[in-house]
Amino acid sequence: MAIDIELLWQPYRFFPYEKCLATKEVEALLAPIRVQETPLGLQVKTAKGVERATQLTYFRSLVADGVEHRTKQSLLEATAVGESGNRQGTRYSVHGFHEYKGKFNPQVARAVLHTFQLPKNARVLDPFCGSGTTLIECSHLGIRSVGADINPLAAYIAQAKGDALHIPADDLLDAHERAAKAAKKSRAQTVSSDVRTRYLLEWFTPEVLSQIERLRVAIELEPDARIVRILKVFVSDLLRDHSLQEPADLRIRRRKTPLPEESIVVAYDKKGSYEISKLASVQRLLTNIGTLEVLNTDSKQLTKTSKTKFDAVITSPPYATALPYIDTHRLSLVWLGLCQPANIFRMQSELTGSREAYNGEKQRWEESLSKNTDMLPAMAHQFCKGLSSRLNDADGFRRQAVPLLLYRYLSHMRQTFTELKSLMKPNGSVGLVIGHNHTNLGGERIDIDTPELLATLASSVGFTDIERRILETYQRYGIHAKNAVSKEELLIFRHP
Repeated sequence: MAIDIELLWQPYRFFPYEKCLATKEVEALLAPIRVQETPLGLQVKTAKGVERATQLTYFRSLVADGVEHRTKQSLLEATAVGESGNRQGTRYSVHGFHEYKGKFNPQVARAVLHTFQLPKNARVLDPFCGSGTTLIECSHLGIRSVGADINPLAAYIAQAKGDALHIPADDLLDAHERAAKAAKKSRAQTVSSDVRTRYLLEWFTPEVLSQIERLRVAIELEPDARIVRILKVFVSDLLRDHSLQEPADLRIRRRKTPLPEESIVVAYDKKGSYEISKLASVQRLLTNIGTLEVLNTDSKQLTKTSKTKFDAVITSPPYATALPYIDTHRLSLVWLGLCQPANIFRMQSELTGSREAYNGEKQRWEESLSKNTDMLPAMAHQFCKGLSSRLNDADGFRRQAVPLLLYRYLSHMRQTFTELKSLMKPNGSVGLVIGHNHTNLGGERIDIDTPELLATLASSVGFTDIERRILETYQRYGIHAKNAVSKEELLIFRHP
């Protein structure tokens, strides 16, 4: 029997795309017989019932038969921003465990999952999972997911978040308090003279590094490897703020601002207690939490490590000459033992979208660009060739490399799309959140329409029904405002 439901918006400002996504989500979840806009939200007539409506992303609550029901999403966000709800929360649940650079909006991932109308027991893949935004949203909805990332720190953080959802918060809190207490009581940790330590001493004062190592030793006393990983993620999130690196700078540059007055051991205690309290609230809210698996592997070689067939892909891939993810997080990578200092540059150069390349690689990609040996679609190849023609002697070595780096990026993305097509079930859907970017060559600014280029690549490997939706972004300020992405898009296409 159909009922009337009044859907009430969250009490914060929305971008136009969010209301558009909200409408599509209502259509997918509620299959409404009638939809009417009201000053406070939407009035719908549906036979799907109240429980389905509580799964919606962009509404605070709903009223049916005179009774108000809160949505699950509004309750999740309240764990991070409080009940006032006057701003959108994005660090709810375990999303705030680590401020990994390059995250995308978890509400978008949740809404897209709903619009895809996935079957029961669906599996979702994120081939550029980063710190796990899509994977965690899948878990919140009881969906099984697999993520992949070539960056070992990203895979480490994402797995820690997924594990935390399945570990009783009380057990995690007990372990965290034991580690904090032990680190506070222990004597100054003797600092060895191995390669790892010598590198870290370049970026931490001896006193701070001793505190960090005391935390590591205390955490490693815990017998559960999952808990050790989670607690180390909390420490990792604090390393930049307590280092001699300028925290606001994505590149490794010497600090100009003063070090925090609060010790990193005290900061760890506070952070862990806060994050675990949010986790406890989430575990009380959700009864069916999906499992996730994270692979530290290259998205261009997914078929070598996964034989699973997926119903959907949701991801936010990098764009050409993207954030220096390895450089930005090198302190965590070295401290956690995930990368030797000597391997940082090579690891950075292997990322899809990297702005780094070895000299031997440059020669290979210059030849590929000239002859299109990677067989990119004509439009994509000609765009890269056009960039080459804009170069002049005033362009430095980084700008001289932009055309071949873009060609390499597009080649890598085409390989990834080919892998995805092999791993997806027929009629499976792909959702990509990707930003526009730009470069300056020959004294002129050139906009790079990355969504258009990726749509062309997807079509070239056989994906169909390609749709583009604009996602307005927040205005960025500060040190990286000039280079910030000003516009993003949601690309949607299907396996035929």
